[in-house]
Amino acid sequence: MTRRGDEVLELAKKLIEFNTSNPPGNEGALAAFVCRFMENLGLQVSTYEVSDGRPVVVGVLRGGREGTIVFNGHSDVVPAGAGWTTPPFEPIVREGHLHGRGSADMKGGLAAMLVAVAELTQVPSGERPTVQLHVCPDEEDTGSGAIYLVERGLVKAAAAVFGEPTNLQVQIAHKGAVWMKAEFRGKSAHASVPNQGVNAVYKATSAIHRLLTQLQPRLDTRTHKLLGGPSFNVGLIQGGTRVNTVPDRCEFAIDRRVLPGEDIAGCVEEMRSILGADSLRVEHVEEPMEIAETEEIVAVARGCVREITGHDRGIAGFPASTDARFYVNQAQVPSIILGPGSISTAHAADERVSVTELEQAVDIYFGIARGFQRRS
Repeated sequence: MTRRGDEVLELAKKLIEFNTSNPPGNEGALAAFVCRFMENLGLQVSTYEVSDGRPVVVGVLRGGREGTIVFNGHSDVVPAGAGWTTPPFEPIVREGHLHGRGSADMKGGLAAMLVAVAELTQVPSGERPTVQLHVCPDEEDTGSGAIYLVERGLVKAAAAVFGEPTNLQVQIAHKGAVWMKAEFRGKSAHASVPNQGVNAVYKATSAIHRLLTQLQPRLDTRTHKLLGGPSFNVGLIQGGTRVNTVPDRCEFAIDRRVLPGEDIAGCVEEMRSILGADSLRVEHVEEPMEIAETEEIVAVARGCVREITGHDRGIAGFPASTDARFYVNQAQVPSIILGPGSISTAHAADERVSVTELEQAVDIYFGIARGFQRRS
């Protein structure tokens, strides 16, 4: 490996060793480490306490070119869960991959951004724009770190790069999500005389059948060139109290994935009309995100990926949601998703990232910062 490759690998290992599982988060110690790292590089560093022990860290490297580019990484990870063949917070390199919780999602990407910024400090300021590095907590839950920055007007940039795992492919869109709970009410009775009651479980299962036979055909007619079609999933169902009692209540939870251009309120009303539930509650909303292929950051990033990897990997859409939605939709900052690792190993046991991709990500982020110039 090159010296740069050794640096990013060792830094990624250190970041993985911080157990920042969300919930509860506990990102404070990692944030303090990142803060010291950036201060030692001479960056202007600010921290903002989103909630107790959960700070956002913002590092600024001033440049001489017009405009500012942001590199964004999140400091939290999902809980390790079961099924690991190695301890999840004791990183190890095996068969060319760094294993550990957060290696792909996204402490590998964060490490690559930090090393790229370290390299940028050696570049004359006139040969780079101002570069900011945002390290946010709570991406895996509500996105409170990114929301904090956006709501306080602290996200002002010409472009942003989010280091989520894309196998180093530039991605310019992602789906949104609406989580809903549908409740069905019936009338309890003894199971020996079910005709004297109203079975709420039957009402709920009939509604699920309507989703499959009425909603799914509608969704099949809608598509996005980068993301495919919208979808729904019934992930939880609860009803009844005893096997010998007609259940008087049943509830199930629905995850509806929303395409850019779909109206979220319209999606909820469509669901409501098909379900016929006694109540339908929206529990959580994540907006979709999309930027134009013609944005300067897209062209610059694609060129860097092609130069470093030797392949034009084109553009795509990210299958999951990210903090980029806040920067694009609320702060109006054109943002791409681009990082080492695969989404297929994120949140899974034995999460891993290619060591080669880690090193290439440093070069790509470095090249993006060197090559980006805001259009007049």
